[in-house]
Amino acid sequence: MMVGSAPRGVADDSGGLAPGKATPTADASGASPKVDREFCVMSALHGSLVPVPKPLLYCDDASIVGTPFYLMERLRGRVFFEYATPTLDAAARRACYDSMCRTMAAIHRFDWQAAGLTDFGRPGNYFGRQIKRWSEQWFDGFHRATVPNVLKRSRE
Repeated sequence: MMVGSAPRGVADDSGGLAPGKATPTADASGASPKVDREFCVMSALHGSLVPVPKPLLYCDDASIVGTPFYLMERLRGRVFFEYATPTLDAAARRACYDSMCRTMAAIHRFDWQAAGLTDFGRPGNYFGRQIKRWSEQWFDGFHRATVPNVLKRSRE
């Protein structure tokens, strides 16, 4: 199953279900998500105030399923595809948005240095690096492969 940018599945180990995520092939830009980095961050966040599933296993042996992958605890919940959450009444919508705000606050309070993520990435200028990368992808032809006529339409 594809969710977001990487294939995901659910494995049954006869003791329960464990969702997994595998490294996809590169997209048109040549980039692919790094599931080892995701597993590292999820492991660091687990046990903090940031709600994440319990990471269970990371495997870099591509001979098992054809690519590196990880398994995590299965959490049941709801997925909303519309920001306005029209299926919720006012009280449920407020509870949902309050939970989102608590989660964002927990992310911003999270001490990534104390969690051992100091060598995980370069601190500072994140937005500048992202914009530079997206611009390179765009001008290197990624836009032609994914969004034809976008320049023409943006001028209309």
